[in-house]
Amino acid sequence: MITDTHQAEIIRQFTLQAVPFARHQAHSAQESFDFIREAARLDGTQSVLDAGCGPGLVCCALAPHCREITGVDVTRAMIEEAARRAAEARLENTRFVEGDIAAMPFGDNAFDAAVSRYVFHHLENPLAVLQEMARVTRPGGRIVICDASPAAACRDNYDRFEKLRDASHTSALTLEELITLGETVDLGEASVRRFGLPMELDSLVDASFPEGERDELQAIIRGDIGRNACGFSARDEAGHLFITFPIAIVRWTKA
Repeated sequence: MITDTHQAEIIRQFTLQAVPFARHQAHSAQESFDFIREAARLDGTQSVLDAGCGPGLVCCALAPHCREITGVDVTRAMIEEAARRAAEARLENTRFVEGDIAAMPFGDNAFDAAVSRYVFHHLENPLAVLQEMARVTRPGGRIVICDASPAAACRDNYDRFEKLRDASHTSALTLEELITLGETVDLGEASVRRFGLPMELDSLVDASFPEGERDELQAIIRGDIGRNACGFSARDEAGHLFITFPIAIVRWTKA
């Protein structure tokens, strides 16, 4: 379960971010949707769970490839934005549920697949959420986690930057830690895919609402150009700062 204090911070942050997060072009990059769809092996027949669905970007992208898809999120503003987005796209096989993804209101083996994108770095107890995703996925179903995953040597600096940008950030898991979570849940061998998600720093900060920290965030990234101590491959392109998030997609098949 999420502690009350951290849950309140998540809700505060993502109530503010519901619309700007959805509008940020990088969050709708087709590449990540395609990678998740391929990892889950969606063929139009499955019932799918999106744990931590946010404004419904993943649900709406995957809906044409599912029989039905259910998004769960703790933030009401995100659920409302997701429902609005699905209705606007006339997607009739989506539903959205406000709730804690560590204690979801579904029976065992309720879904053919479960996915989660850009969520685990916000969790105080990622193991509990992966266990819950496994519980509601039927045997033989796919469980897919897509999240930022810095190298171990960069993680402390990465987390320091992200906590300054977004107070709901807890810690990004390394790829090794993500794989170990699956082993702890007895999910067996993991399949891994990695890609980079480039973002222009100012547009990222605009969508995050940090409290007066823009100058410090810019200084951290500018100082990391050529060093990569944060793991962002920071760069200056014509006077604009860019970073690339290191993303991992980890997939298991439930026994």
